[in-house]
Amino acid sequence: MTFPNVDSDAQPSLVGVRVESCDDLHRGTVRYHGPIPAGGGALWLGVEWDDPRRGKHSGNGLFSVKVPGSASFVRVPKGPSPRMRLPQTVMAAVREKYLSSFDRETPAERETDRSSGLHARRPGEDVTVEMVGWNKTRKMQSKLSQIKILGLAGMQVGHVNEAVIYFSGVPKETVDADQAPGAIREALSVVEDIDLSRNLLSTWQEVAVIVGQLDSLESLRLNNNRLQILQDLSPLTGVFNKISILALATTFIAWNDIETLAEFFPNLKALHFGFNNLTSVATKKEDAPLFPALESLHLEDNSLISWKEMVHFAQMHSPNLRWLNVSNNNFTEIDSVSDANPAQMANLAVLNISGNKISEFTSLHALNSFPSLVEIRVKGNPFFALQPPTKLSGFDAVNSKAVASVNSHISQSDELISRLSKATRINGAEVTPRDRLDAEMYYLVRVATWIQALRASATRTDSTVSSQTQDSIDTQIDALIARFHPAYPYLVRKYGGAPTIAPASATSNALKDRLLLLAFCLVDENTHTVKKRVEKKVPTTMTLRALRALVGRVLGVAGSPGFRMSGVCDEGMRTFDLDEEMKDVGFFGFSPGDEVHVFVEN
Repeated sequence: MTFPNVDSDAQPSLVGVRVESCDDLHRGTVRYHGPIPAGGGALWLGVEWDDPRRGKHSGNGLFSVKVPGSASFVRVPKGPSPRMRLPQTVMAAVREKYLSSFDRETPAERETDRSSGLHARRPGEDVTVEMVGWNKTRKMQSKLSQIKILGLAGMQVGHVNEAVIYFSGVPKETVDADQAPGAIREALSVVEDIDLSRNLLSTWQEVAVIVGQLDSLESLRLNNNRLQILQDLSPLTGVFNKISILALATTFIAWNDIETLAEFFPNLKALHFGFNNLTSVATKKEDAPLFPALESLHLEDNSLISWKEMVHFAQMHSPNLRWLNVSNNNFTEIDSVSDANPAQMANLAVLNISGNKISEFTSLHALNSFPSLVEIRVKGNPFFALQPPTKLSGFDAVNSKAVASVNSHISQSDELISRLSKATRINGAEVTPRDRLDAEMYYLVRVATWIQALRASATRTDSTVSSQTQDSIDTQIDALIARFHPAYPYLVRKYGGAPTIAPASATSNALKDRLLLLAFCLVDENTHTVKKRVEKKVPTTMTLRALRALVGRVLGVAGSPGFRMSGVCDEGMRTFDLDEEMKDVGFFGFSPGDEVHVFVEN
């Protein structure tokens, strides 16, 4: 292959330098610097893009790439390129953001937040934020020695070598001064949090040079960088000892490199490692914890599949873990804490497993075995895709529609509260003691009704079914309870026994069997005497709002001030307020003949 006659020795090589496209802010690494066939006598850069979709070529034999089609050729300009940005020093980025043009007054400025924080967004999910009064803030921040939170995301920060100086045109004296030992420390003496996301850093050693001069630094954000670990690790020693928060989302660092880096972060409390195509958290080191101080681990939007492996990592390498986010992974099951090893994940209090592939209720109930777990997010898992059966094996269910109807009346929110017995917050919503009482009573009645309907559908059939033993029926029902409603036995014990379910509505679709006789009583609030009493049959599926309207009309007190209702069951042994208008009558466990007391202002 012949190449144009170009004097490539006249220019220093940019191979290995990180660059950013001016057009779309995509970042990549220069893999080739030189002539190409039919290149018009010019020098070209072969750039391997971080996002493979940005490229068109695979190196054309001049260099190799990890992902086919992830590279592009960019012509080397004679001066500063209008198409490509090169790295700049930390101090140059600080001057650009905090010290330049801060005296221009504008009503408002707009900046784009592109996943630079601890909670990374998916690629393309940029958010435009109006920063009102940003110029005044810039003036305040121009006093660099007072800055505690330093935001340099997307500022092309990186190591500036001779080749970068040559092509950028920045005076060498300026670069030398910016990169002189102690220059960052002198200007930024009190920085506690630095955001270096979406920059042009290429090695951990470069990061160490920056962090080593920030004596008060505790939070380090490096999202969307591509960082290599060079063979000489000595520059990392002691540099990251004070770092307690580390964000590495979308860095695609290999997990074995995380294992290598762990010893340099002895006091790390929070690790954000989402969006990294991580498939395993297995480690080679097993003699001591990798992160003994870690309390918060965020592994969202990866490809993890083994819950046992996750538990082992937490137990072995982060024994103080309190917060775990593994949402949007590929977990299919969760195992209970072993009785032989009750200490595993003993401190875990917050768990996010939303967006996984967990379908069995037994996995959901396994969360009850974690001793400290009280806040749980489980959205987006197919728990409710597989409904409990409407018949027993070997029996023809004569009334399967009735069983299906019972299943459909169990709301998912009530069911989650009932199944997660210790949770005080589920899917972001607080679970109050009243919420739990209502949900568990509702769930208990519904499951008991389902059990009775199953039993009735198996026994009310022809002689073929009647030859089956009661033991067979009981065995099947026990197995179904264990699989689909493991919380039921616990709730039966909690509330002193299974509810007595005797309405015909459990096994009949006839309207007459779904009506409940109630007594509506208008009661004097002062004397507690019944002024008017009317008995009426109402559907068990009637909402409390509809019941309120019906009671008001029947007793002639519709629209009266102070109108309120209470339920009186079991001959006065159980009373409760009727104030949840979207609940249906069947929720409250009324029996035929129970009363609804109505009070109005005199």
